[in-house]
Parts: sequence; C-alpha cells; structure tokens
Amino acid sequence: MVVTIADQTLQLVSMKKSASIGNTKVSIDIPNDLAFSILSKMSIKSLKRFECVCKPWTLLLKNPIFTRLFYDNFLYNNDCYYHNRSLFLHHLIDINSETKFMLYSYSGERYESMTKLNWPNPFQEADPDFDILGSGIINGVLCLISCSHPTLKFVLWNPTTQELKVIPNSPFDFVGDELDITAHGFGYDCVGDDYKVIREISLDLEYLESDYDTEIVSLGKISHNPFWEIYSLRSNSWKKLQYDICHEYSSKGVCLDGVCHWWCESNYNDDKDNGIYLLSFYLNDEVFLITPIEDHTFELGTTTRELCVLNGFIALISTNKQMESLHISILGELGVKESWTKLFIVCPMPYIKYSTGVGKKGDILLVKEDGKLLRFNLSTQQIEELKFAGSQFLGRTILYKESLLPILE
Repeated sequence: MVVTIADQTLQLVSMKKSASIGNTKVSIDIPNDLAFSILSKMSIKSLKRFECVCKPWTLLLKNPIFTRLFYDNFLYNNDCYYHNRSLFLHHLIDINSETKFMLYSYSGERYESMTKLNWPNPFQEADPDFDILGSGIINGVLCLISCSHPTLKFVLWNPTTQELKVIPNSPFDFVGDELDITAHGFGYDCVGDDYKVIREISLDLEYLESDYDTEIVSLGKISHNPFWEIYSLRSNSWKKLQYDICHEYSSKGVCLDGVCHWWCESNYNDDKDNGIYLLSFYLNDEVFLITPIEDHTFELGTTTRELCVLNGFIALISTNKQMESLHISILGELGVKESWTKLFIVCPMPYIKYSTGVGKKGDILLVKEDGKLLRFNLSTQQIEELKFAGSQFLGRTILYKESLLPILE
C-alpha cells in the first residue's frame, strides 16, 4: 500500500487528538520538526487546504523555519522538470544598422556554452520578424509566427529533428492590416493527442462591411468583436469559438498540462481583486476559466509582470522599480483566488527593468536598465551576468528539452 504525504498529514491530525486508553486520556504531541518536515513536502494546493486544520498551520508560511524547508523542497525537488534542458534566447540584434532576429542555445550548469542556431527559415523572407508562441517548448516543439509576413503564418518546428509543419492561414488572416491579434497561445492536448493554437483577434468590421469581400465576414459568422479562434493540427483547420472575454491587456500565454494561461487586466478596477486576473483555456474541453489575482504590493510605482512556469507551477513574477523588489507568486489551484501564494520576495533588487522568464532549477532571468541579461538564483540569492550578442538584450528566453518524436503521427 502506498502512503501519500496527504495520508501522513491526516495521520498527524488524528494523532494530535486525545486518545482514550481504558479510562485514561493520553495527549500525543507531534514534534514541530517532524510535522514541518512532512508538511514542507506538500504542494501549494494541499498546504492551503490544510490551513484550516488548526491555527498554527494557518501561519506556516510566516514561520521562518518552515518556509526555509518549504522553499528548499520547492526549488530542489523538481530535477525531473529541468533534466537535460537548455536555454534558448530569441534575440533581436543590430547588424550594420539592420535588425535581425536570432536564436541562441545555452547549455551547461551556468549556461557557459553558447551556440547560434541555424534554423531553417520557412517564412520565405530573408530576415523574418518572428516570435515564439506560448511558454516555448511543448514536447520538443516550438510554434513560430511570422510577424512581418503580409498574411500571418504559423510554423511548428522541432529543433532536434528539424521537422517543420506549416499551419494554414485562417480566413481572417487575409484581411491584412485590419486584423489585430491581442492574445496567442500554443499547447498540446494530451487527451486528444493534438497540438493546438489559440488566439484572440479583432477586426475592423466597418472596413470589412464597406470595402472588403463580405465572404470573409460570412465565413467567420462574426457576432461580436473581438473573438477567439482555435487551430487543430489533427484536423488541420481553424474554427471560431463562441466566447466574449473582455479585458484591456493580456500577456504572452504560457501552457502547462494542456491549459493555456494569460494574465489580464479587466475593463474595470475592483478594489477586491485589483482588476487583475489569470485567464485560462482548457485545450481539450475548449472552455475558459478565470482566477482573480491579488497584487496590492504593486499599487504604487511602475510594475512589470511576467507569467511563467516555475518548477512545474504557474507563477507570476512582478518587478517594481520604485520599491526595488521582485515578488514571485505561485498558483496552487485554478479558479481559487486564495490559492495564490507569494512565495518569494527579493529586495533590494535595484536597476532591474523586468523579468524575461525562468531558467534551470529556479533561476530567474532578468533584464537590467542598461540592457544586460542576468540570472538570479533563488536558492543562493546570487546574480550572474549572461553573455549574448549585441550590447542590449531584446527578446525572450525559453527552456528547451530535446525530443526525437515526430510532431504528430
């Protein structure tokens, strides 16, 4: 019989109750170090649920002894997530007064080995302006999008096998400048064994109705603006989703376990939720879920936020120039605002402009005001500068893990 950490914790709760032996009541106290050792190995979701057991457990994350144990387990017990991963840099550099998008691969414990990737250019342009969708690598596959092509073009690419799959255009792509993409997502639906691309688009309906072929409008059956559409690699087709999710801003999406996520700001500010929330989309069920976010720490000054995957959890990294601090909140359970936990607060953190992603084993990648790229190790609290081409880093960072599997069989 397998005994889980949750089972051990429930046993602790039972043991802490008074036990009757004959006519004598015996009180059993569990040493704090044993209780802390077991609880520190639990997930954020389970830890939040066990806060209701007793008053001391509601204050666990405020206890310095427990938090040290919990942080250590959080940072060091996820080797499988980072095993054999390298770091990709999607970087814009200036060469002879011309901007070029480059891909670099960093490997080694301290990213000491740097290699320029000569990737096959599928966009039929000499130097395409391209971006990488989602959190980057999904089963060894990148989803690239040409931002400078007359009609948007998506490409799935496995850097290990060099396999390419060009995604056909949506009917709306041919609208051209009258189309505005406000959100992107790319992920893998493990239930349907399918790679999917989701995006929110906005169209100038007045232009379409007066100056453009009305067939485009009828194809999409537009009933509101903006709207969402999704592409399935298995069916090799796009379809429009019947959702109207209003927001003012959304980040570049990240994907984890078949769910795409974006942090958003609503069209109104609510004192309770601060107008910020996590928007999630289940690729298999094709439904949205909203999780409010409390981030009152950053109501003053300039705040930048980066949604990422940290040690297998959805995390929101917030940097504030005025407060010279870096805050990292981890989500324990989708749809539950109270499961957000501010796990790390690092200060002072001067001269930091914004976070650009996560490296290996808890490394947070940061960009300084002078454009230098830094790696900050959460466990050692040490900062190290990474080398890259050019004087300033402009781009994004992505964790990559090789895969020899075909994109889709």
